[in-house]
Amino acid sequence: MATKIFASKEHVTALLGVDYVRELTFPQIFKDSELSVFPVVVARDGRPHVVVGAADAGAHAAARREVPFSTAGRYFDWNQGPDFKAPGFVDAVLAAAGEGPLEIEATMPVARFEALAAARPVTLFGQAPEVPVHLYTRSAAALEAVWRQTRDADVPRLDAFVSTLRFGAVLAEAMRAEPLGFAVLDRQLAAAGLDALLVSAPFNAEMFTGLPGGLIADLGLTCLYRPGVDDILVISERPIVQSGFVPAGAAANLGAALAAAASGRVGFEKGHLPAGSFQRLQAAGLDLADGTHALRRFFDERAGTDLVYFIVAANAVLAGFEYAKAFLLRTASCSALLETDVAAVFHQGVAAFAQDVGMQGRVLPYFDIIHPGARTLLPAMAGRYPISAGDETIKFDMGLLVTDSTGVVRGCSDIARSMSPDPALQAAHDKLRALLVDALIPAIKPGMSGSEIHAVGIEVLRPMADELKACGLLHADMSIDGYTRDCGHTLQRQTLATVHFLPGFAGTLHAGMLGCTEFVWPIDDKIIACEDGYYVTPDGAVPFTV
Repeated sequence: MATKIFASKEHVTALLGVDYVRELTFPQIFKDSELSVFPVVVARDGRPHVVVGAADAGAHAAARREVPFSTAGRYFDWNQGPDFKAPGFVDAVLAAAGEGPLEIEATMPVARFEALAAARPVTLFGQAPEVPVHLYTRSAAALEAVWRQTRDADVPRLDAFVSTLRFGAVLAEAMRAEPLGFAVLDRQLAAAGLDALLVSAPFNAEMFTGLPGGLIADLGLTCLYRPGVDDILVISERPIVQSGFVPAGAAANLGAALAAAASGRVGFEKGHLPAGSFQRLQAAGLDLADGTHALRRFFDERAGTDLVYFIVAANAVLAGFEYAKAFLLRTASCSALLETDVAAVFHQGVAAFAQDVGMQGRVLPYFDIIHPGARTLLPAMAGRYPISAGDETIKFDMGLLVTDSTGVVRGCSDIARSMSPDPALQAAHDKLRALLVDALIPAIKPGMSGSEIHAVGIEVLRPMADELKACGLLHADMSIDGYTRDCGHTLQRQTLATVHFLPGFAGTLHAGMLGCTEFVWPIDDKIIACEDGYYVTPDGAVPFTV
């Protein structure tokens, strides 16, 4: 009897409850590929077992029923040691499934499906019926014009605030840089040997349609982008009534529409496209190849010309943190305070900042990681767990999304701070943050690789070793060289990046790109985290959070 693997969000939610799903962190971070990091349910002989990413294992405390679970992957903490090995997704699923073939829900993204198919005989179940589709075209040049128009209207709103930042003059000029358009994507596709790109994730399709992602999902919309062709083909399960979409006929289904319009090798989003849809498109004759890196690199490359939205997001986080910190200190004697209470106050501070800079209603929640180190060292979403200013360490790692005036997401934040009543721990946090801003960020130069930047980060940290040991953030036998997690990355409309500051990472960044640097320090029952944004000028990077 084959073991069934359920991949849909609906199935996991029905089994474990909405509170469990709400506390999953990485599915919220992966805006364009939620199911690529979502838990799966392995049903062996009818008995469920959940496989979840190690970073999200803490969510099981909120599950509405007890279900056995195992974890895949590793989330860095100092307690594990440098030789710690964790099972990957495939190994964890196969261990839970036992011997024999697998029946996999058709909603599973291609990346996960192919990995399992390489290890076991697999079949699909739960394939949704094909439906007829409406065809439209959308002008790429018109979208580029909207990107420029909306950005140029928003930049003056931030001028007064940006002038207060340390590198205000540099940032004010950078906010007005010549916008980058689809020519960047054309280069990426050419380098990847792709003749077209299928954009299936609603979050990414925003930039190919000008519509907000929620509406795109409701319409059942997919886009086909062809380099050098102004008309983006928009394929929709429902009629589109918004302006700017030129009717171009209809087709029996998605595969028929793409087969008629696409030629050559077509890139697709391997972490988003369902395996069932992939098989149908192959049957329709499409030559499909992974285009994820080309698409994300496009967003990475052009993010700097939308700098204004990243400045809003990052500094809104800092405003929210000040609200939350003050609230915690005022309520230090309250024993009934929950992490969700602190998150609510944080967002009051965010809303106040947005109002102050004329961006009200356009700064939206992305992820709220708020928890004491004593609860977990994992990047846990704020939940209904006790918290107080007396906790030895409290971590804030906050994501916000910022839209333009059309409702399309143009920037995000990934900013972290910590607080502690222990003067030595707070001083260590403050010094780590100062090193990020005053030493690591200025050392980032155009053309550097992720590996080179990580090596700089290690050297920046090295003089702090004794201080970190004195306050319990390193054990006596530990070395700074054990910090093998990333110390930053590039940034685009979401925090998924194409350059990570990790040992051995060869990818490079260049002038005009942006991102964040970070030191995240989980050890024993303490968690210290600091993270700040940077923008890369031709002379080197500058922070945009101070």
